[in-house]
Amino acid sequence: MTEKEISVAVGDRVKKCTGDYSVTGWIVAAFRKRSGAVRYVVECEQPAGLLLIYNQSQLEPVELVEK
Repeated sequence: MTEKEISVAVGDRVKKCTGDYSVTGWIVAAFRKRSGAVRYVVECEQPAGLLLIYNQSQLEPVELVEK
């Protein structure tokens, strides 16, 4: 398996953890491609409202700290 398994669901806060730029946002949709690969649609915090599609290996959960 080339994609790491993470436990996230629609509504969870996540961070893009690969590549040259960082994105934090919320998963607003998840779907399976015809190939069977899972993709997540992330609504970004900044720029607000931007929707991006990522695979599992690009994301990690973000823990929310309650104050």
